[in-house]
Amino acid sequence: MMSESAYSLDIVLRLQSANRFKSEGLYHEARQELEAIIVSEPRCAPAYNNLGTIYFHLKEYTLAIQSYQAALDIRPDYIDVYYNLGLAYLRMSRDEEALTAYLALIALVPTHPGAHFQLGCLMMKRQRFLEASQSFNLIAESHQSHFESLANLAVCHLHLGRLDQAVKCYLRALDIIPSDHDILFNLGVIHIQQGYAAEGVKYYLRAVKVNPDFFDAHHNLGTIYLMRRDHENALLHLREALRIQPEAEALRHTIKILMQDDQLTGSAPQYIQSLFDSYADYYDVHLRAHLQYQVPEKLYALLNDSGVLPAQELRIVDIGCGTGFCGELLRPHASHLVGVDLSPNMLSAAAEKEIYDELIVVDAVQYLADQASALDLIVAGDVLVYFGELEALMLAASQALAARGYFAFNVELTSKSDYALTSSGRFAHHQEYLEQLAKTYGFTVIAMRPEILRRQQDEPVPGYLCLWQLQGSGAA
Repeated sequence: MMSESAYSLDIVLRLQSANRFKSEGLYHEARQELEAIIVSEPRCAPAYNNLGTIYFHLKEYTLAIQSYQAALDIRPDYIDVYYNLGLAYLRMSRDEEALTAYLALIALVPTHPGAHFQLGCLMMKRQRFLEASQSFNLIAESHQSHFESLANLAVCHLHLGRLDQAVKCYLRALDIIPSDHDILFNLGVIHIQQGYAAEGVKYYLRAVKVNPDFFDAHHNLGTIYLMRRDHENALLHLREALRIQPEAEALRHTIKILMQDDQLTGSAPQYIQSLFDSYADYYDVHLRAHLQYQVPEKLYALLNDSGVLPAQELRIVDIGCGTGFCGELLRPHASHLVGVDLSPNMLSAAAEKEIYDELIVVDAVQYLADQASALDLIVAGDVLVYFGELEALMLAASQALAARGYFAFNVELTSKSDYALTSSGRFAHHQEYLEQLAKTYGFTVIAMRPEILRRQQDEPVPGYLCLWQLQGSGAA
């Protein structure tokens, strides 16, 4: 094995000449010089390595790999070549071979920072965050100003549930680049998760100061201010978020709710999907523990008391099924049970309960409009609260039910008009409006039972539990 200094003066000068060509971007001339060196000195490992870097710059990665392998055949301990070889494999998405190259380099130089950085990135890609953190931590200890290693180490800590360690890494990274808006945003997210909302808001505000077009930071600020009932600041940041993403209909709808827009006739589908997708992970616990939510049980009791549920072979659709509260109760009475919802995340949670014969991501009105007298029972637990005008839903329900079929649902109450938008962003309905709809669309009102549906901001929310039956052969 020969070091570069062991070659003749002519070879050394020609290697230097090739490097000058490369530094000037004259890759064709550099390649010609290196190929000439190899002809005269076939065992010149540096020439193969340098030729590999030329091919790498030219994006001819297969040729680069061949050159690097030729260098290693001559000098198996050639440290630089292992690193370069790994990079070429990565560019070709040959991760396993890149991993082998970096592990070989670490075997030669156990603390090689470049090899550990690439190894850490590969482990992150494989979701092996503990191993990745070990590599990034080694770099963070020996190269304390390496921003990317600190940022990646923080991400690993997050995935491992080590929030405090993640914060420490992000703060060290922020000392290096104080204006990095992604780091500021991530610090905001972690502080919110830890219950330090005021600190989280400070980081989000710093992030949008650095980057006024940072959608996620504006959106999160709007959400936090909403939770604090600070509508002025909520509107400020939600409008900024909408400016950045004007196609975000869920945001547009939220802003209209905050403005108490009396032109709203229902909740935008995008708003409902966004709301419940973000809600799915803790939906069950929140409704039961914090809102004292009993609508599914109360609707079930109404159906049972009215003699609907002794039947065992009902064709049932649970619209707005969420995670399956109603479905769990209805399953024993169904020959076929379908769950319909706009939120894929909610349906994923429902699927884990193995309740439904089908789960479909679709708008409720659209689904019912396609059924044509196919159903015995439609159940809508906490669904009509996202509709203002109910005509389209009632028409679709009347057409989807078989003769003498049932529609069970709940509503919140208002005395102001046919329907009214509440401060919670939901709709309340007037009793006379409901009675008129029943008459218009061919329903007999079996029951409209007054109930406290849940609690909102520690206040009881009054409403009705409704059971309607389609008359005769159905509505026209």
